[in-house]
Amino acid sequence: MASVSNSLPHIVRTAKEPRQHHLHSVMLSKVDQVNSSVRLIQLQFPNTDFTFTHLPGQWLDVHIPSIPQPGGFTITSAPQHTSKAYKLNTTNNSSPPHLELAIQKSPNNPSAAFFWRDPHDILGVPLLIRVGGRFVYPPPDLSVKEAQEIRRVVFVTGGVGINPIMSMLEHLHVESLLKQSGIRELRLLYGVRAREGEAILFYDRIASILSHYRTTEPDAPVADCDYRMIMYLTGGSSWSPNGVSGLERVDTDHVDHKYQRISHTDLIEALGPHAGRKHTVAYICGPPKMTDEFVEVLTRAEGMDSRRVLCEKWW
Repeated sequence: MASVSNSLPHIVRTAKEPRQHHLHSVMLSKVDQVNSSVRLIQLQFPNTDFTFTHLPGQWLDVHIPSIPQPGGFTITSAPQHTSKAYKLNTTNNSSPPHLELAIQKSPNNPSAAFFWRDPHDILGVPLLIRVGGRFVYPPPDLSVKEAQEIRRVVFVTGGVGINPIMSMLEHLHVESLLKQSGIRELRLLYGVRAREGEAILFYDRIASILSHYRTTEPDAPVADCDYRMIMYLTGGSSWSPNGVSGLERVDTDHVDHKYQRISHTDLIEALGPHAGRKHTVAYICGPPKMTDEFVEVLTRAEGMDSRRVLCEKWW
């Protein structure tokens, strides 16, 4: 979520961001522990409320009982997951209409700390939410025609910056299964500070989605598409890649690993040939310094323009 200071409350940092007017009622319905620092939170709607809409990449103002100011949390599920008609064979098809949030442990943030209480104390608690944000797919400054002609998407993220990207990736996946997407190539560059024995946020889910796009298999569910993820793994002096949960299941058809930081060369390679960049969009979400640096590299790349490079910063 873009901001200028991590000391400001969410509602102040985002005061100039677009927001919906309506508040929606939800119930905290599920808590899953990803690793020692991240929980997945599921919010369900009352049976009577199917008016909720959001764009992939947006966030929520979350009003929690007894906490004066709303917290801000990015939606990680696709917009289609809030639909009662959502029955496709995707990672979340068995769930009722819902929203998902990935919330990092932050004891000094009252709203985040609420979601890290004992699950028995918070399950079933009613909340009020409001949608906001402009970091969305497709880019809002493109015309309808330009958006329809997007053929390549590049996602660049670090740490919990994966949250809005996850929503966009799930959205594009559903559109592909419905034959409603013109995307032919996708590159996800995901930088993570890996820890021994710790699961990487959304690693398995992303790998499962990308398995639909293996170009080496003629009977792949989605043909003629090249979707790939490159993991950029770093860690402390005691870290080794074999100790990171999930990496032993890697499928190199669509997931690759590099034990380094994302480089400028990696960014340019992800954009693909110059001739195709008029049909390419790029999204960057991560720490402020990384985000600013990568936005500059991508906007200056031959064939790209600033309307096709979007960013959001997390703190």
